[in-house]
Amino acid sequence: MRIVSVVLLASLMVCLPLIAQESTGGINGTVRDETGGVIPGVEVSVTNAAIGSQVSTVTGDEGTYTFNSLPVGEYTVTTSMSGFTTLEQTGVRVVSGEVLNLDAELAIGEVTETVEVTGALPTIEKTSNKAGYARVNEEIARLPLAVANSQRSSQSFLRTMPGVSFVPSRTDGNEGAAMQRSFIQGTPNSTASYSIDGLRSSSSMHSNLRDDNAPIPDLVEEFRLDTNTNAEHGFDSGVAVTLVFKSGTNDFHGNAFWYVRNEKLDARPWFAAERSISKQNEYGFTLGGPLWKNRKYSVNPVLQ
Repeated sequence: MRIVSVVLLASLMVCLPLIAQESTGGINGTVRDETGGVIPGVEVSVTNAAIGSQVSTVTGDEGTYTFNSLPVGEYTVTTSMSGFTTLEQTGVRVVSGEVLNLDAELAIGEVTETVEVTGALPTIEKTSNKAGYARVNEEIARLPLAVANSQRSSQSFLRTMPGVSFVPSRTDGNEGAAMQRSFIQGTPNSTASYSIDGLRSSSSMHSNLRDDNAPIPDLVEEFRLDTNTNAEHGFDSGVAVTLVFKSGTNDFHGNAFWYVRNEKLDARPWFAAERSISKQNEYGFTLGGPLWKNRKYSVNPVLQ
């Protein structure tokens, strides 16, 4: 019995890091001077814009650095070394499941001089062969979702992704049941895996994408669709749908919403004598805030 317990404990210790990777990303890159030569011993730090936490590392002999397991969100990356100006890159977006390649070039000067670069250009994922597409918080807040005889569902964002074919009409008023009939990148319907913050979240073992009580969109920080997935995604045909929930920041934040559908706001159909009665009200609120400010988290920086 003791041997079985040890084996189970070891299995959990192996699996837990894989779960964490589902809702985190990373940043790596190479630091060079103006001539293109690599610079070892440069201090590189990343600061989370939402919670203010910071972690640092130093470039290795090849001038490279790596940060693993960063929570999704926006970061400021600061690169500094004596004899060179400090480079500060702001608005760096980290999305789940990807490692952002962010190189830096330092100019000779005083370390107190700071060069600020805002809005880094998108880069290519170089660490894996999977393809992915993510809707981040700014997009999620602006994308409209229909209120049509069922509650707004975060799964509906799947309809805005490229390569997705879905059944536009449903008779049961259940968005979760409708989305299980989606065909993604040519794969058979209901074969995409579905997880929230790294945990399998389907309400049916035989309908992988089904979620009859999917979370409301206001709770979601990122919605991601991956194809050509690796081994950390199981029970799928190479397609994975992942949601990442919002987490607390240094400030209290939230929203209140009330979505209304009423025949008084509808136009009368051309051949109809009157408008059909249709009334639907969906209202609620979300609230988040800090347990403590500038909280720390583990990102496992790696020297290269």
